[in-house]
Amino acid sequence: MKQQTCSFFVENEALLDRLLNKLAERYPYVSILGQDCLGMRMSVSRSGISVSEDTMFTARGFVVRVHNQRGFVEYSFNEISEDELPQIISAIEELCLKAKGEDPLPTDEKLEAEYFSPYRIDPEEMGSGKIIQRLKALREACMAKYPEILDLSISFSWQKGRKLFLSKNRRLYQDILWTNGAAVAMASDGNDMKDYYKPFSGLCGAELLDEISPEALNKACEICIELLKSEPIEPGED
Repeated sequence: MKQQTCSFFVENEALLDRLLNKLAERYPYVSILGQDCLGMRMSVSRSGISVSEDTMFTARGFVVRVHNQRGFVEYSFNEISEDELPQIISAIEELCLKAKGEDPLPTDEKLEAEYFSPYRIDPEEMGSGKIIQRLKALREACMAKYPEILDLSISFSWQKGRKLFLSKNRRLYQDILWTNGAAVAMASDGNDMKDYYKPFSGLCGAELLDEISPEALNKACEICIELLKSEPIEPGED
């Protein structure tokens, strides 16, 4: 799938360059790190259907790092606009007046590079509705096939990590998509209860759903049922 720099960075790159150049007129080293990360989690289980934003992997904003010939200062902000630019510059200059130390200047060799992790299907474009429908159908088939299974919880999550690094001589961009899935089967024979966990993961897109297959889920349920026959290991002698 052909990939491009995310629109959040494209829309703001001209302002970021102006901010960088303005600060570079006064300070020997300036860099800007931006991130635009998003995560989603979906699951189906006996208790219902859940679709939520994964707040652990969701963040957007920038960090400016400046060396004032003595030490480093950092200033972070979530949004940038024409009106906010003077205020951001003023806040950084004020921080630089207070910075002390003997931090060495970092090297800043010229380098431009970008990396996109490969994937075939974008889960964001596929949509949570279609993903949930697929997980729900898989769960219902297993629940109908194995009466010993009390519940089969199936989850799928994806995270997009997009970062941009700018300095006087560098422009680095990375766009990484990774996905995770899990199936947790719970079985009972009326006397005992067992559970079994089957994970799925990859540096890929929604094609990971092909691995969360009927065969893989059937196997997880069968192992869980077999565990009902397991017995505790008798302790041996030292």
